[in-house]
Amino acid sequence: VAEAQLGEANSEEFIADPQVAGIIGPFDSGVALKQIPLINQGGVAMISPSKTVTCLTLTSCNEISMSTERNFFRLATTNDLLAEKLTKYLLLNNQYAKVAIFTDGGLYGKDLANAFYNNWRSSGGDIVYDPTPAPSNPDPLKDFIITIASTGDENKQKARYKEKLQEIAKQNPDIIFFAGSTNQMKLLYIIKQESSLSDLA
Repeated sequence: VAEAQLGEANSEEFIADPQVAGIIGPFDSGVALKQIPLINQGGVAMISPSKTVTCLTLTSCNEISMSTERNFFRLATTNDLLAEKLTKYLLLNNQYAKVAIFTDGGLYGKDLANAFYNNWRSSGGDIVYDPTPAPSNPDPLKDFIITIASTGDENKQKARYKEKLQEIAKQNPDIIFFAGSTNQMKLLYIIKQESSLSDLA
């Protein structure tokens, strides 16, 4: 389980130890957001094998209150580049025209969903709109990115996915794109298979 507060505490312990020159991790982008300023201040290098949220390595990242160069490095590609390649593969190579974009609303999911939306739209693809977006969702793209936040209740999650799938079925999407945790993706897939959209990719 990713815990940002624990990540901050670990960072303070790392930079206080003169024998620590670098660390491997973290595996969660939310934790990385909290750790990067501390690690950078302490002069310790951080190498993440998995984090893809685009702004983590950008000095213009609004999520991190620092503008200096960072000691943070990653092995995985960024979400903006991943979205570009996915768009090319799905839209241009496979001739899908209309997509329904889902996300679990987490930091990783929102970042990938927004990047995919921008690439798909700029490449001429069509996007299903959300007939009933949550009014509390501050995302300006909420009409086109369907957010189903995790509630911890699997049955409730399945019911919400089923409701949304039934709503968008009338718009005849060619494909469903999901950005978020694998657990939520599994639930969406299960409900999709049981719905009128079971033949979609």
